[in-house]
Amino acid sequence: MVHLSCKTESAVITCKAHKDDIEPAKLKTFRYKDLEAATGGFAREFLLGKGSYGWVYKGCLRDGKLVAVKRSSLARKNSQDDNPLDNELEILSKIRSTRLVNLVGYSRDNKETVLVVDYMANGTLHDILHCRNEPLSWSIRVQVALQIAKGLRALHSASPPVIHRDIKSSNVLIDADWNARLADFGLALRGRIEDVIRLSTPPAGTMGYLDPGYVSPGHLSTKTDVFSFGILLLEIMSGRNAIDVQYYPPNIVDWALPLIKQGKGAAICDPKSKHPTNAEALNEMAGVAARCVRLSSSRRPTMAEVVKELREISKRIQMPIWNSIVKPLKSSLDLAAEGYDQWKLYKRSSLLEVKRKLESKKIVNSSSASSSSAASREGSSCSSLAIGDDPCMDPIVKAPGTRRARVRMIYAEDKLKLDVNKTSKNRSNGPKMGDFLLA
Repeated sequence: MVHLSCKTESAVITCKAHKDDIEPAKLKTFRYKDLEAATGGFAREFLLGKGSYGWVYKGCLRDGKLVAVKRSSLARKNSQDDNPLDNELEILSKIRSTRLVNLVGYSRDNKETVLVVDYMANGTLHDILHCRNEPLSWSIRVQVALQIAKGLRALHSASPPVIHRDIKSSNVLIDADWNARLADFGLALRGRIEDVIRLSTPPAGTMGYLDPGYVSPGHLSTKTDVFSFGILLLEIMSGRNAIDVQYYPPNIVDWALPLIKQGKGAAICDPKSKHPTNAEALNEMAGVAARCVRLSSSRRPTMAEVVKELREISKRIQMPIWNSIVKPLKSSLDLAAEGYDQWKLYKRSSLLEVKRKLESKKIVNSSSASSSSAASREGSSCSSLAIGDDPCMDPIVKAPGTRRARVRMIYAEDKLKLDVNKTSKNRSNGPKMGDFLLA
């Protein structure tokens, strides 16, 4: 995809809360060094992804909460244009919704804007649709489409409205419970349309999703987002990219609209996924997408109307009961790897903070001696953590008859071992605990 970026500006406003979705945001202010420690020094191994104007890292805060940390790329730092992260901070600091990737806090104490947002465990909708071997069930597809529509309805119903301007599958993130949330507000604009015209903000968006009628600031409206949502809805239904040169025609609208007009909504559905039995509901869902991508913006529905239609369609698409309640589960190996990633993040952040304190007190030599003596007493180079030292680890329940237990994390030969050593007040009373291997 070709991304069209621009210098973004917005007017200062106070959002009126939507009765269902919008509420004021409550933010934390972080120190840059704390975010640096939370991400292991912005280590490459914790890089979640790269966007058009920044990088996103997985981080673990001191209280054990997993977050995503967004910072500008080097090219953006050297640019004279306004930083899109500043625009995102200004917008997300005013609103909060269950359908948005919400802002947790930010840092500005290192001449750089760094954002801390909700961590989305299942990544982007784009990767799930196009890079995953197992196709999404139709129950999840309809649920995701409805949740995205609710997120846009919440933005458009704010006072003044928020226009996202970059709705696409890679800007929809999926949380651990497989709920969809809108992300990436770097190109978003707030304010009445006359305010946007006054600011003369040039058009922006992503090719394939961009409203063809949006050629000047005067053509911008909430219906611009509606068009992009229509493209996204076709992508969710078909599993095809918005523009895919492997097919003819490559544009998803040119391919899908003739079939939809013939009443063949099922023909555009992803062949890798088992279709619902209610073909009429599929035709209606495809019809919603077709109305969203009308060339005339005045003939497109509002997002409130789209939400109402998709809610009714979701009730009519009948799926086997196990498809509607069973969601993809992570394997034990995935869970072990994720737990180990959390432990590495916390361990690295702790080491960075200890190092900083030692350097400030100039006791590096004495610390080296103490660490070497501690290593000799242990007789092992593996690091140990006492229970309660690591908030990112799950609590260990003491076995009956034991006074204390110590958890030693050993990572060797690509295996994560939990070696639980216990000291019992009366060994005959407590059960013997073996080693546990997660592999």
